[in-house]
Amino acid sequence: MLEANVAQLVIHKGADQHVLDLREDHVTTIGRSRDADVYLDELSLSRRHCEITHQRGQWILKDLGSFNGTFCNNLAVTEYRLQPGDLIQLSQWTLEFTQTREEIAAASRQSIHGDAMDQSVSITRKLRNFMWLLEISKAVNSVLSKDLLLSMIIDKAIELTAGERGFLILHEGGDNVFKVARNRHAQTIGNPEAQVSRSVIAQVVQSGVPVQSIDAQTDLKDLSATIASLDIRSLLCAPLKVQGRVLGCVYVDSLATDMEFADDTLDMLQAFADQAAIALENARLYDEVMASREQEKRVRQMFQKYVPADVVRQALAIPDGARMSSKQVATVLFSDIRSFTSISERLEPEEVVTFLNDYLQRMVDIVFDEGGIVDKFIGDAVMAIFGAPFPKPDDALRAVRCAHRMIAGLEQFNQSQAEKGGVQIRIGIGVHTGPLIAGNIGSDRKMEYTVIGDTVNIASRVQDLNKEFKTEIIITQGCYEATRRRVPVRPLPPVMVKGKELPLQVYEALRSKVPTQTTARVAIPVLPADALPPRKPQ
Repeated sequence: MLEANVAQLVIHKGADQHVLDLREDHVTTIGRSRDADVYLDELSLSRRHCEITHQRGQWILKDLGSFNGTFCNNLAVTEYRLQPGDLIQLSQWTLEFTQTREEIAAASRQSIHGDAMDQSVSITRKLRNFMWLLEISKAVNSVLSKDLLLSMIIDKAIELTAGERGFLILHEGGDNVFKVARNRHAQTIGNPEAQVSRSVIAQVVQSGVPVQSIDAQTDLKDLSATIASLDIRSLLCAPLKVQGRVLGCVYVDSLATDMEFADDTLDMLQAFADQAAIALENARLYDEVMASREQEKRVRQMFQKYVPADVVRQALAIPDGARMSSKQVATVLFSDIRSFTSISERLEPEEVVTFLNDYLQRMVDIVFDEGGIVDKFIGDAVMAIFGAPFPKPDDALRAVRCAHRMIAGLEQFNQSQAEKGGVQIRIGIGVHTGPLIAGNIGSDRKMEYTVIGDTVNIASRVQDLNKEFKTEIIITQGCYEATRRRVPVRPLPPVMVKGKELPLQVYEALRSKVPTQTTARVAIPVLPADALPPRKPQ
């Protein structure tokens, strides 16, 4: 049983229950800090989450700018006058506010001057206002169009408070931007920045604390000269807060001398502003989702310029949270134009771009046709991957077949160049199969899906060996084994490559039909170097 003139918090978590007496001369803090009067060990709560104070005979619950918000009776609140039986919800914790009969009577006497009839009228009015607020909030939260939502918020705020004018301000890029300014007749107010007190707005947005004045000429004359010049009589300004962030504010005022906002109007406006902030956040998220869908379309179109369509489909089908990063075995192909620097110096910049675009388009089409991914262009060089992010059983075979087709495509390209008197080129291709790491690599400013590791370095260095051996395509022992020795090759002398202690066995991939995946597995012997006619110098 409560003692006389005592208010208490009954703290519930599951079956556990604790009781804390509230003192009128003490601010009761609640949060995750061990110094708080009510210590709640919950990571989702702020260290100083909310507090309860006694003001003019009323117990006031106030959110302290918490990240996840303070809820009372399932409604988000910024500042709220507690009544017996109110339930404060903070994550998994429920705090029930209780009072003795004596204190309830004292609070009632102070708030409604002890008149029982007035109390009944007040309860009826509060119930009516609550239902009205609920209907207005439901209407606002049913709108997803941001422009329509902004106008509806200010119209409903004027309707809710019986104000003359309403202004909706959002804090964007460090500035308070006026989005909507209308009067009670839904007429737009011109030059809104000069029609209200920017000092009041700045104070509310910065502090997150609402402002009310029923005699603005006296209360706020030191804060704002605008109020005096515009003859503003009474005003309300409530912050738009969601998850501890202030999005802006709703400002309502009246110029009428005989109009004063009721004491509970600010509470209603703040409750409405809390719901409006959630609606604005939902509208923002909706816009982001729609923009994300459009971005996905653009990414799909752009990505398919570098990645085969079936790989794009598989990547987009990966569930949220799944990773495309992996350590796996794949085949890397490097192709490079011989002496292109000296060639490009003889051409105009526009000619170089046109030349490369024509050449690279042909090469990319071949890579795609063989199911590979163009990882990147390094100047005039092409780096392609076979087997990442999604491996196939014949990745190495397709890579070698791709190399032969690139040589054939080069001959067609040179023929077209010869017909128009253009430059003809030679290329060298290196192919290596081995372990590598594949994934999204980069920074928050630039991110790309790529592969890294020794396998990439070896493929690049093997490609360079074509200059020394006067060859067109060189594959490594790893690639040859991965094709199940199904491609005709000529062994080349073992070579030392940077980063390797032992010589690397490499082969020239000969111009012969490379079997497809469905071809029967027939062992193709390695031809000794002296069994082949010597290659013509290149």
